Amino acid sequence: MSSLLRLYHPFRVYIVNHNIMRAIALHLIGGVQTQSTDSNNRLYLKLKIKYFLSKKPYNLLLYMSILKYKDANGKPATLIAMTSLNRSEFEKLCIYFGDAWDAKTESEGRYPSGCGRKPRLTTMEDKLFFILFYLKTYPLQEVIAYLFDMSQGQANFWIHTLSKVLKDALHRQGYTPPRIPKDMLDRLENEELQDFAIDGTERKINRPIDNDVQKEFYSGKKKTHTIKNNLVVGIEDRQIKYLGGTHEGSVSRGLSALSLKP
Repeated sequence: MSSLLRLYHPFRVYIVNHNIMRAIALHLIGGVQTQSTDSNNRLYLKLKIKYFLSKKPYNLLLYMSILKYKDANGKPATLIAMTSLNRSEFEKLCIYFGDAWDAKTESEGRYPSGCGRKPRLTTMEDKLFFILFYLKTYPLQEVIAYLFDMSQGQANFWIHTLSKVLKDALHRQGYTPPRIPKDMLDRLENEELQDFAIDGTERKINRPIDNDVQKEFYSGKKKTHTIKNNLVVGIEDRQIKYLGGTHEGSVSRGLSALSLKP
């Protein structure tokens, strides 16, 4: 492992430089044993993991693992991998996201300043980063709660709340795809001509209890039970022009509502 030390934790594997690990160990348990080899003079840290986890809170390591927008802001590839947006796209969307959030809180009423539990998602960027990360990676709620230092219940609340805010923000930007073919055609009349691709998406669902219903939702391609949506996507601008209704069965079933004539 060269000069790296692996610290195994129930959810994550931390790989840190031994100097960083030394500082953490000294801070948490007040001492560390070291050993060097004659061959390559590598330093190994002997850390009592059992004592470390049972006797001392691992808040320092937990703090290191909390995901924040500022940590991914300066890493273009990481930001795209986590949110599907680059920095300029993220910041532009965040403006509309903030407006949608303000509209929501004003309509529902705000708590007096300083009241209630201190939120984990303190900035608008962190709120947007949270929901985009969830939609891009789709982790278990327990996992995303751990990564953002909150309970599973809080994660569930933020997922449902911020999903609605994000939908409103996209609508304000004009990026919400039409759900009716006629609306799609009306929008395309004001856009430049380009080729389009028609495809379907599948999302896994829990297996239905009824055997007959199971057959309707079973996907031979995915070898599991799914629901589907049909999409029309622009080849040039790579934008979704139409989002069909959610349905079971084959993709062709959803195309019946999409009858386009030149």
